[in-house]
Amino acid sequence: MRLSIGPFPSRLLTLILVATTTAIGAGSLSAQVPAPVMSQPQQPRDAAPAAKGRGTISGRVTNLATGGALRRAVIRVTSPALPSPRSVSTNSEGRYEVSELPPGEYSLKAARGGYLPLAFGQRRPGEPGKPLQLADGEAARAVDFALPRLGVISGRVVDETGEAMAKVVVFALHLQYFQGARKLVPFVVPEDCCWRGSHAVTDDSGEYSLVLPPGEFTVMGHSRETWPLESDATQVFGYPPSFYPGVIEPSHAQRIKVGVGQEVGNVDFALVPARTSRVSGTVVNAAGTPVANEPVTLRQEIMGPDGGMVVSSTNTAQTGPDGRFSVINVQAGEYLLAVRSAAANDQPAQEARQMIQVAGVDIDGLVIVTGSGGIVRGQVASDDGTPVPGVDQLFVEARPLSWATRTSTLNTPGNGRVSADGTFELKAVTGPVLLSIRTLAGDWTMKAIELTGRNLADDPIDVRHGETVAGVRVVLTNRPTQVRGALLNEKRQPADGAVVIFPEDSSRWRENSRMVRSARPNQSGEFSIKGLPAGKYLVAAVDYVQDRQWYDPEFLADLRPRAVPLTLAEAESKRIDLTVTK
Repeated sequence: MRLSIGPFPSRLLTLILVATTTAIGAGSLSAQVPAPVMSQPQQPRDAAPAAKGRGTISGRVTNLATGGALRRAVIRVTSPALPSPRSVSTNSEGRYEVSELPPGEYSLKAARGGYLPLAFGQRRPGEPGKPLQLADGEAARAVDFALPRLGVISGRVVDETGEAMAKVVVFALHLQYFQGARKLVPFVVPEDCCWRGSHAVTDDSGEYSLVLPPGEFTVMGHSRETWPLESDATQVFGYPPSFYPGVIEPSHAQRIKVGVGQEVGNVDFALVPARTSRVSGTVVNAAGTPVANEPVTLRQEIMGPDGGMVVSSTNTAQTGPDGRFSVINVQAGEYLLAVRSAAANDQPAQEARQMIQVAGVDIDGLVIVTGSGGIVRGQVASDDGTPVPGVDQLFVEARPLSWATRTSTLNTPGNGRVSADGTFELKAVTGPVLLSIRTLAGDWTMKAIELTGRNLADDPIDVRHGETVAGVRVVLTNRPTQVRGALLNEKRQPADGAVVIFPEDSSRWRENSRMVRSARPNQSGEFSIKGLPAGKYLVAAVDYVQDRQWYDPEFLADLRPRAVPLTLAEAESKRIDLTVTK
């Protein structure tokens, strides 16, 4: 099993559908990727005992270009069968071994400084890895990784007169589906210890250097410098985000292709000056009373699904006695406007968060309404009345549909934790939210969220400030649905590719929906997707799919004519065998 970067033709796969209805008893697979601005999940009170087994995974890590051994490369192993990830380092010959592994499905990733990290089975940057199935006592050998050298984009940033600009933050952006659209987002590499983004800061000569994997990128520069006009000191200018080769519209930017280990130089561009703006308005609380003497902040967020950077504005304002505020010298761009008032006189803390677009003209008359959010109360129970193991280690969560409210400062540790009797209370819930539950173990999965006779597991609940929504019932089941099968070539041998399953109803094609899933086959060509809600689906297979691309409605619409219908009943298992056609 040798992993390296290679060519990726876009081929659809022929599907052969075989249906069976059985009870399901295998374990489920789940994965979470943290984002740097999100609050980290609380850990269960009682950690699971370390699982030990007799299985081993071993292999070698090499340089893709030379074939030479890479020592001190880190192999990270995760699995639902393990209580926590495990990591080992390669020796001087590039070899590694992970031992005492219980049977289960594993994910592996190899990383070393200066090289592109690769997941097991990954053939291209942005492609999800493949699972590795390990039987009891099995020794999986030759699980090798050939890591490509990272490439470099370098250049110089100047002002509109050609003078070098220092302390400009330069980003490498790439296209990815995020916040309901395919857009330019920062390229970010998640690592065990931290988040390393592909950005750099120009030196005194205006020079920058970005270390990147193979791919196609857009380079953007961001500066916080402002200055008054010599002819009119009341007119203040600054630099909105500017893109290579010196434009402010992302659609006019020129993309730069980077090959394996390639150095692309002379990517020089000038920042484009533009007039700054004034942003003003009034802050009131939910009762309409002015919010006085509280700071109003603006911040730009250069974010993607894997993280990014938050840039706070140097200009803030304080609300007056009448709640009025005015923030001056705001550079063009999209901002998160936030204001928060502390708890006082038995009143809880309140906040408001709103996205605004600044485009070189003054914005006046904003009315910002603060609030403490609402409360959601309810019960967690199984669908057949049996006790849910470890119910007091579960958390009910509310995911806001509004990007502005996703990182509320009103949230507190332990919020939404389920009690031993199955009851829960979720505070500081703002606006339309999707409820979910996390830290489920084994085969347990969410079946429904019931409120007033409706199942709202896949529909938003609108919670207003000061409102209490009671009587929510979160229904869990340990009999999840399962879609499994094999991905084979024309010789009936295991083949690469990916499976995408999505609802027949296009109104359900939503970002992060539990009804839209993708999977890659393991080393035997077998794939499995567990926990889909019962319903009508379409299933398609492709040779390659970028991470999160399956949430893009345009991508799904393109797959629809060639997809096969699939109906899943509760607790049902169906098998789909897929053949790669060339």
